[in-house]
Amino acid sequence: MPSRRFVRSWSARRLVGLCSVALVAATLPASALAIGGSGSISGTVFDVNGAPAADVWVSACSTTCDSAVTAANGTYVINGLGAGTYRVGIEDLTGHVPGGYATASGLTTAAAAAALVTVAGVPVTFDVHAPAGTIISGVITAQAGGP
Repeated sequence: MPSRRFVRSWSARRLVGLCSVALVAATLPASALAIGGSGSISGTVFDVNGAPAADVWVSACSTTCDSAVTAANGTYVINGLGAGTYRVGIEDLTGHVPGGYATASGLTTAAAAAALVTVAGVPVTFDVHAPAGTIISGVITAQAGGP
């Protein structure tokens, strides 16, 4: 699957996260800020039940973000990454997988708590597991009794 630039409308929460990534990237050495290259991050995104999750946006961010969408089997590949350190984030607009930055134990909304994935000249595998209990669903009922 070819890598695509992540072009979408940004909410205030996403802008704060992107600014956090940019601030952290500003502290990285120049060698980590190379744009474009032969590195890649690939893996599988799993939903809260441990099943592969299709149609999830996966982004790898350093000074810029590159992204891919997971295939039907939950796999993704983000190619053309320069050597450096990246934060991996996911967003699922269907609501089956909570969004956030990937960590060793699941997901977080805090960029500073995200796992750092180091990319060099060889492919890197990085799976994302959505922790159970992170999706809220239900019906909000007004005082008058209607939804």
